[in-house]
Amino acid sequence: MNLFRQSVSITGLTLVPMTGCPSSSLKIHGRLDSAQFTGLSLLGLLFRDRVEMDHLRLCLSGAIAALAHDSLRVATDGPMGRNPDVWSVAIGSFSVVMHSSSVINQAGDTIICHDPGVSMSGKDLRFIIGQEDAHASFGVQGLLLSTDSLVGRMASGYAWSVRNFRIDQALGTLHLLRTRIGPSLGVEAFSATLPSETDVIEARLDTMLFDGFDLVKAFTQKVYSFRQMQLTSGSVLVLRDKVAADGKDHEKPLLSHLIRSFPLGSGADSIIVHGLDVEYRERVDVQRGYAVIPFTEIEAVITGARHTANDTSGLIVRAGAVAFGAASISFLLRARIADTTDRFVIEASIGPMPFSALNSATGPLVDIRATEGRIDTVTYRMIADDHLASGAVRMRHRGLQLASGGRKSQQAGYRIESAILNALVRSTSHNKIDDARDGRFTFERRRDRAIFIYLWSGLREGVKAELLPGALAN
Repeated sequence: MNLFRQSVSITGLTLVPMTGCPSSSLKIHGRLDSAQFTGLSLLGLLFRDRVEMDHLRLCLSGAIAALAHDSLRVATDGPMGRNPDVWSVAIGSFSVVMHSSSVINQAGDTIICHDPGVSMSGKDLRFIIGQEDAHASFGVQGLLLSTDSLVGRMASGYAWSVRNFRIDQALGTLHLLRTRIGPSLGVEAFSATLPSETDVIEARLDTMLFDGFDLVKAFTQKVYSFRQMQLTSGSVLVLRDKVAADGKDHEKPLLSHLIRSFPLGSGADSIIVHGLDVEYRERVDVQRGYAVIPFTEIEAVITGARHTANDTSGLIVRAGAVAFGAASISFLLRARIADTTDRFVIEASIGPMPFSALNSATGPLVDIRATEGRIDTVTYRMIADDHLASGAVRMRHRGLQLASGGRKSQQAGYRIESAILNALVRSTSHNKIDDARDGRFTFERRRDRAIFIYLWSGLREGVKAELLPGALAN
């Protein structure tokens, strides 16, 4: 320590768990390998509740930080008088390295960063600890932060991981590699532990790149704004077990509502999705197992996904994919972010595929499978809002033959049911386009279901209306 030169150097300091102070908002223990404070203001430290220095260098190992509550947002003693617990921090430049460190919040969620750990540097860092608007005081320039092998274990039973996380404030970029999230037990095992029916989600993305990111605005105003987001090579699995008891799922917002829920200015001018697979699994009967509804090789461009004060701002989603491993899909969605009814319009077309490709869905859901037949084209249009959907499906198909599932083919009951099914359904659409029948539908939205299920429900109802006589379709 050299007080005349205003510098302090510490090496080999062990931080032990703090006891006897239950009201502390932050508890840290671990090893401080080295610390250097240069240009430290002793007057500010001793008399002004201010930590001020020219340069800070820290290296920690095995640090564990436990947050009892929000350590930045602490209420003041009131507008009158000075609160001795309020400290301001100003650092000219800094460099911090943390090896194998972890953070635990009050809910029991744990974030662990394995070696090589966290590396952070920057300049002109300033913030205030202990006052109500502490977040608004945050400022930094030239921040460069990177982590490797970041893992989170949540009290809810979910876990997540990020292979590499990097923020470059100068470039305005946020980069994540090999991101994963899902239940620690796996989707089906975790679903079996839940007391009621709900969505269970597992997802991975190999690359997430956010460009045009304002870090300070995100921290101080909670405005997360990007020029462009790129999501490359990933998969999403949504599982729902309807065999379980009905629950009280919270309402799932539609796209416009979701974007409006963020502070004004949040969102992205464009989102590019490349190589994404989405699979929905649903079970209505234990013996028949889960229906599988896959959409793979999704390529999408989303524009206007931003919460603005402009009432005319529009959201457009253009996408292509492969359905059930066999048919190409083109998809267009239009919506107005400011429309509080959350109204949107979709138009989609599905290319040719054998009817049997749908057996992974129709078998478990309705105990029916196709033995013959082919779909030539499907066009699908739906107009929907937060409460109601209507639209039509037009399908050109030929040679459809169905069989009742679940029993052996030699049983008489099986043959009778299959014969009745084939007598009821339209095995072939009309040859003339003018004679083709639209499968029209109208239904109320289940507001505790996500938008993907809403879109699937419209297609399902339209196909039923097109294939079956009116009384049976309803």
